[in-house]
Order: sequence, then structure tokens, then C-alpha cells
Amino acid sequence: VFSTIFTLFGIFSILAAILLIVLIFVMLAAERRIEIGISRAVGVQRSQIVQSFMAEGMVYNLLAAALGVLLGIGITFAMTQFIGRLFNDLTGTINAQAGGIFGVSFNISWESVVMAYCTGVLITWLAMTLSSWRVTRMNIATAIRGLSDEAEAKRRSWFANAVSWLWPLVVLGAGGYLLTQALATNSLSLIMIAATMLLYGLTVLVGRVLELTPIRNETGYRIVYTLLGLGLLGIWTPPWYALAPQWFPDRFTWDPTQAPTVFTIGGPMIIVGAILVVMFNANLLSAVLSAILGFVPSLRPVLRTAIAYPLSSRFRTGMTMVLFAMIMATVVVMAVVINTTQSLTRLDDRQTAGFEIEVSSTLLSFFNPVENFPVALADLPADSVAAQVAAVGLVTEQALEGRLDGGTGDFARASLAGVNAGYVEAAQTVYHLRSRAPGFADDAAVWEALLTRDDVVIARPELFRAPPSPLFGPPPDEEADGGPIIIGGDATARQGPRSRRDEFRGPRLSIEEHSQGSALPELYLTLAADGADGVRRTQRVQVIGVLEEEANLVDSTLIGSEATLASLRSIPVIGDNIYVKVNEGLDVRAVAGEIERTFVSSGLDAVVLADSYAQRQRLTGGALQLLQGFMALGLLVGIAALGVISTRSVYERRQQIGMLRALGYQRSMVGVSFLIESSFVSITGLLIGAITGVVLGDNLVLAFFPQIGEAAVSTPWLQIGLVVLAAYLFSLLTTIAPAWQASRIYPADALRYE
Repeated sequence: VFSTIFTLFGIFSILAAILLIVLIFVMLAAERRIEIGISRAVGVQRSQIVQSFMAEGMVYNLLAAALGVLLGIGITFAMTQFIGRLFNDLTGTINAQAGGIFGVSFNISWESVVMAYCTGVLITWLAMTLSSWRVTRMNIATAIRGLSDEAEAKRRSWFANAVSWLWPLVVLGAGGYLLTQALATNSLSLIMIAATMLLYGLTVLVGRVLELTPIRNETGYRIVYTLLGLGLLGIWTPPWYALAPQWFPDRFTWDPTQAPTVFTIGGPMIIVGAILVVMFNANLLSAVLSAILGFVPSLRPVLRTAIAYPLSSRFRTGMTMVLFAMIMATVVVMAVVINTTQSLTRLDDRQTAGFEIEVSSTLLSFFNPVENFPVALADLPADSVAAQVAAVGLVTEQALEGRLDGGTGDFARASLAGVNAGYVEAAQTVYHLRSRAPGFADDAAVWEALLTRDDVVIARPELFRAPPSPLFGPPPDEEADGGPIIIGGDATARQGPRSRRDEFRGPRLSIEEHSQGSALPELYLTLAADGADGVRRTQRVQVIGVLEEEANLVDSTLIGSEATLASLRSIPVIGDNIYVKVNEGLDVRAVAGEIERTFVSSGLDAVVLADSYAQRQRLTGGALQLLQGFMALGLLVGIAALGVISTRSVYERRQQIGMLRALGYQRSMVGVSFLIESSFVSITGLLIGAITGVVLGDNLVLAFFPQIGEAAVSTPWLQIGLVVLAAYLFSLLTTIAPAWQASRIYPADALRYE
């Protein structure tokens, strides 16, 4: 599990590294643009220039990959020590006997090390090849003169012109077809993807139309990319998963399984949209800053030059911002999830059914087992721990099969929990029913029937599920086990997507609900189970109620009495899980200790549910923090990218710096200009990433844990602010040396530099 999680999130660091490689080659090409143009003019082929770039890059590639492998081994060693200590500390807190039993050893597979080294070299080589081939594509005349190729943008061949007009039409057609399919299936995520395709095709088409007008290229680019950026923000930023079902309840229902789509696609789309809006409207930001800082005359020209240069190389600047924003968004998402889960360490009554202690057997229980805990507790003297216990709940869960009674479809996977009177007594004060079968006036009547009859069950909400999206497939927990079977009210069965594991486990039982308000139509199921004696037993039961709460103490889909479960088993129902409810006002931990002392000869272990849950939350939080720290390493890549850009900018702009000094710029003004320039790039990327992370974090928490409510989502603003500040300060440190170096350039030396 951990390897899968780290692999998935490590992809962001790999993408950041690829962006850094592309940035380096873009800057090398920009610095050597005149040299490349002259070389092409004297007969050097483009492939030969690419080969020279590759030869230079492979030297760094081989050395950097070896250094990366060594650093990876060191980080892995630290992570294994942290995970082992975390597991042992937490298990020791829950159960002293279990503390220290986990041994997480550090082991190196040299085959994996070699594979990692070769994979890193190969990925870097591919990035270098593609980027060097792209950056060496230039017009020879404009390259020799040191000009950009924007003047050649409108000079296309007839074939290139035809493709430039055909491409947006193809995208619009594909987006329109996808939108019709999305509306037919009511897939919200698919609609958002289709809307993104239509937006892209429309903006590209608008750009082609603007090329036919006398509007300047710069103005046309601003219109097109601003519309594209605002459209992406409008599509992916609002919580449509919550708004659409409210506005169109008859058409849309939010499926939490679509949340990964919103994260993997929506995150980059929000980042790209925000950066496009900022990059092509940064002149407005420059005007605002000039108005704010206008009282310092020397800062006015500095601000203009500091923001103008990044805008002259939008591709390079945009990729740097994307690099910062993508990694920061991932770190912030993890921070929001961790903070929210840690704020929910207190158990809700819905997760415990009102019970406070769980009693379980240990290895010592084999010699003196307790066959019936409630009876054994009742046989104790009146002044014993029995007087401190309000109720004892017994829960026995069993996997079985079920189908709609009278249906012709195959049996599907189901599960039934048999509960005793103590469980019902406590549960009916905690859980509420959203719908009841005819003949039951209130919830109390349903619970009473559950306790006294063996032919009725109560269903959890997960029994009623809509078919999975045809694009994104079944939910994650069903993808490996087979899709659900949807059973309609007309007693017909429709089989959903199935995998190879269906041959062994079968699809999950799922019913189409036709409730109207609190009224549940008559619904009968046929349950079947193979007993230990080899006899297959069946039982016809009626679903007399549907719970309102998603969270529950039991994991089974159906809840019935012990008699109901006994009719499907060949062995007695004695209660596999024992839960204790303590009298009001007593110390729960003291009662748990008294239970262990009373039944010490039977080796029973009494655990406080709140403590156990808190420790699990600590374990989850520790693992997530480890993952957050792993992702934070990617920020180093972004900081390194900014340092590389600043250093190369000094050499690339040497003559420009000399010209500014000759026009009256002081050394301090040149240095401050470089610092403001790097601050503009880093702060913009970090803020966009932080805001995107907060939006995605809130959406993911509410999607996966809808029961906690929007008010319970906790955003660690202080932690996010400190991370952004630390990342900015470290990025600033990488630009101090290049800024100081730029300020020390003499005008005469710079102007005669060739």
C-alpha cells in the first residue's frame, strides 16, 4: 500500500524534475540562440545541434542519476526507521503486549537500484531529446539577429494553415460528442471534461479568427489565453459535485468515486488556468504595484523591468510557475486532509452505536474461554463490575449471498450482522431510519420487530447504489471484486461490469431504491449461505427499514437478529464481537481495567474504543505526514529551477544589464530588479498552488467523508502560510547570489561583450 501511494504521489516530483530539465534546455537555447543561428547558416544540420545538446546533457544525466540513487537510499532508510518506530509506539500504547512486535527492516535490492538508475537516466534522456529538438527549431535569420520567432507566427504554409483551422473543429466535434454521452449517463466528471474540450476548441478557433484581423499578436494572445484561463477556473474550481445535485436533483447525483478524477485532472487545470490569467494580464499587476509603491521613485523603473522580462519569456516563466504550484498544491492537499482527520479524533456515537468498550479474546482465552459474555457478567456478584455495565452488545457478522425474492438473476455478494437485544437497545437511541416499510408507525416499531422476528432486516444506505459511471468504471472497492448487480423494482436484474475475480467472489448485491419520503415499498430478499456442515440454507427476509446514517459500528450491509443469522448457519451464534456500554458518569478506562481483572483467568482484553480510534488516527496522520514530507522534497526541485533560471538570466541578459547601467541604473536597482523578478515568479506559483490545494483538499474531504459536513473541514492556514513563507525564503536565497553578480557588472565590459 505504502509503495503504491508513494509511487503515485512521486509522479508529481518526477514531473517537476522533467519541467526543470526542459527549463534548462530552453535557457541554454535562448543563451546560445545567435550561435545556433550562425551554425545553421554555415551548414550545420539541426540534428547535429541536437546531438551536441544531448552529449552535453548526458554527462550531467549520468552523474546526477547516481547522486539521486544515493540520496534515495538515504531517504528510504530514514523513512523505514520512522515507520517502524511509529507502528511500535502506537501498538504499544493500545496494547502493551503488542508493543515492539513490528520490525520494519531496511533492505536494499540491487536489482531495484540498477533499475531505478536506468529508469532515471532514460526519463532524463527522453526529456532532453524532446526539449532539445523543440528549442533548436528556429528561424535562422531571426536567430542571428537575436529576435524572437513571433514575427514568423503568421507565415505558415497552406498545409499548416489548413491544420490550424481543422484542429479546433476536430476538438469541438469530439467535445460535443463527449458532452452528449455525458448528459445521457448523467456523469458529472465526464461533463466537466467535455466542457474543457469545448472551451479549448472554442478559444483556439477564436485565436485563428483574430489572426485575420489587424489586432496585434500580443493583444490577440491576451484575449485568447485569458478566456481559456477564466474558463478553466470556472469549470474546475466551483464544487459542482455539490451544486449540481442541488440545482438539478432529478439528473445529477454525486458519486464519491469521481473524486480522484477531480483531483488528477481538476488540479492541473486550475493551476494552468490561474497562471494563464496572471501571465497574460501581469501588466495590470505591474500598474497596481507601481501605484502602491509609487512613493519610492527608484522603484518605479525597477518594477517595470522586473515584471517585463518574465513576460517576454512566457513559456519559461509559466513552466516555472506550474512547477511551484503543482508541488505546493499537493503539499497543501495533504495538509488539509491531515488536519481534518486529526480534528476528528473523537469518536462519533454513530461509529460506536453508543458503546464505549470492546472486549476481545487473546491467546490465553483458549484455556478458559468465555462462551457467553453477557451470562458470565450477569453471574458476577452485585457489587462487581456487572453493576457498572449498562448494556452488552453482541455482533456476529457473516458473508453470504442474496437476491431479490422471486428474481431470476444470480445470487450476489451480501453480508448480514446478527445482533442481540443489548445492541438493539443501544443502537435505537443513536441511529435513525430514513424510510420504513408499510405497517411500521415509527422507528421504535421497526427496532422491536428486528429484535423479535427472524424474517426481517434493516439495511444500511450502501445497499442502495446507482450504477457506476461508464467512463470511470466501478468504485475502487468494487473494481477488483466485480461491479454491483442492480435489481429493479420489476424483479429484473441487470448485471454491471465484472472482473476476473467475479468467478471467485461474485458481484456485490445492490438494490434500486424506490422510496418516497419515509415510505419504503415492500422489499423481500432471499439470503443463502453454505454452512460448515455442507448444507446450503436459505431465508426469506423483508427489508423493513433503511438507516439514515452512513457510519455504523457494523460493516455488514444488512442487520438482523441473532435468530435470523442462526437460520443461515450450522453453528451457534455466540457473538464474535463484544461491546460494552458503561453506566452514565463512570470512568470508561477504569471499567475496562476492571473487566480485564475480573476475567483475567480467561485472558480477555478490554479496549476503550475512543483510545483505539485515536491511535488509529495518529497512525494515519503519521503516515500522511510522512507522505507530505516526501512530497515537500519536490519543492527543492522548484527552488533549484528558480536558482538555475536566475543564474542563467545573468549571462543571457549581460548586455541588457550593461545598457541599463549606462542609462543610469544603480547597482542596487539592478540587484533589486532580479530579486523582484524571482519573487514574482515564486510567489505567484506558490500562492496559486496553495489556493488550488485548499480547494482540492476541501473537495476531497467532503467527497470521501460527506458525513462530517462542510463546517468540519479544517484548513491549517498557519501551517500553509509557514510552508509558503519557507519555500519563498529558500527560493530567495538561491537568487541572492545571481542578483549580486548582476549588480557587479560594469557597463563598459557588458556592452562590448560578445
